Amino acid sequence: MKDEPPADLIPDYAALMRLDGQVHVVLGAGNGMGQQSAHALAAFGATVVCVDLDATRAEAVAGEVKGIAWSGDITSRADVRRLFADVVAQKGRLDGVIDIVGLARARPVVEYTDDDWAFHHDIVLRHAYLAIQYATEQWRALGTGGAMTFVASAAGLLSAPGLGAYGAAKAALMSLVRTAAVELGPDGIRVNAVAPG
Repeated sequence: MKDEPPADLIPDYAALMRLDGQVHVVLGAGNGMGQQSAHALAAFGATVVCVDLDATRAEAVAGEVKGIAWSGDITSRADVRRLFADVVAQKGRLDGVIDIVGLARARPVVEYTDDDWAFHHDIVLRHAYLAIQYATEQWRALGTGGAMTFVASAAGLLSAPGLGAYGAAKAALMSLVRTAAVELGPDGIRVNAVAPG
């Protein structure tokens, strides 16, 4: 049997995961995975900015995690710019962003309308590139790096009947994330995606 390493050489992994003093933004914090992400960040000590189109939901989750509620349209360039400027003006820092926003309208590809296509582009992809632009603007002004995590989908990797526009948008999101990671890495900005499903 091998000797166990001395206790003082074993890292305290729980302590390494602490986020005390950090400020994290959760886009789509009003329910589901966004709400759970807000709770997880708060449990590790972060101040969480809970963003949702529905102000009541944003306020409810912010109350649960003792965070900050922010409501606006994250497909609007002006609103996304204001969000990140507000966070830095109020808290003096920005450490991370989790973007969980997404919604699918299921129907066969041959039945999609232009409105369906535009809807998926906006709700999956438009806000993501806006978040990348304006979070990066703040990190560069602060002279700090940060981390962005986007929630993609297995629908962007595999055939997903009925979810053609959604899957195409999620595939585009993963491409955007990979490119942003390479471009922004030298600034100390990490950009990643997870693809549940």
